[in-house]
Amino acid sequence: MVAKADYDVLVEVTPTNVETAEPALGHIRGALGRHKHVVTSNKGPIALAYPELRALAEANGVLLRYEATVCGAIPLIHAMQEGLAGNSISRLYGVFNGTCNYILTRMAEDSLTYEQALAEARELGYAEADPTYDVEGIDAGVKLVILANTILDMHTTLDDVERTGITLLTPDALRLAEDLDCTIRLIGEIVPKAGVLRVSPRIVGKAHPLVVEGTLNAVTVEADLAGDLTFIGKGAGSTETASAVIGDLLYIHDRYVQGS
Repeated sequence: MVAKADYDVLVEVTPTNVETAEPALGHIRGALGRHKHVVTSNKGPIALAYPELRALAEANGVLLRYEATVCGAIPLIHAMQEGLAGNSISRLYGVFNGTCNYILTRMAEDSLTYEQALAEARELGYAEADPTYDVEGIDAGVKLVILANTILDMHTTLDDVERTGITLLTPDALRLAEDLDCTIRLIGEIVPKAGVLRVSPRIVGKAHPLVVEGTLNAVTVEADLAGDLTFIGKGAGSTETASAVIGDLLYIHDRYVQGS
């Protein structure tokens, strides 16, 4: 279908595979090679093969758009590529995974154990049957790789990300943070000049803008001209993903159909 159908834009929204990026990577290569624009929510191809795909898109005079790969409905990639284009980014950090944020929120609110909060997240559809991808920081790490490679001109892989998940956190740890008027959040961080990419649970003051509740995401960008900017919103879900995909489609329409 991808190789033969007549279309203008391939919308690739198949499930993410962070080991091989297939079959999405093959779909995207095929479309770009046929001079077709691509919009994707699939993190695998962007994390594993972005330089190749960008070069292929440029060689064929088409656009590759991937806003939905990071933080769902938050237009983080567009803001950094367009609005902050004249800035140097010294640091980027935030809450990138809604599943972990929900679990940590519930552990703090009602002194639940990790296992109890995870079970609740599963019942509500926020966590998969096998939550490893989320709770071990893999999902957040992949998002850091995408931002590092596509926005910050770094050359990284998931192996470059220092990762510590939330599975060993206890209610006592949350209570100790509470005594300090703090809480714990799984924070992903990039420091470009130091080559640092890491994901780990951190103690964060309750007044900090990154202390969002439930499944929300929040990201702070430190820029030399614009200063500190914090983006907050829904980081996952079908409607939220659709918002980002539609935004990318309209971006392509504005530039190639209207010629602006």
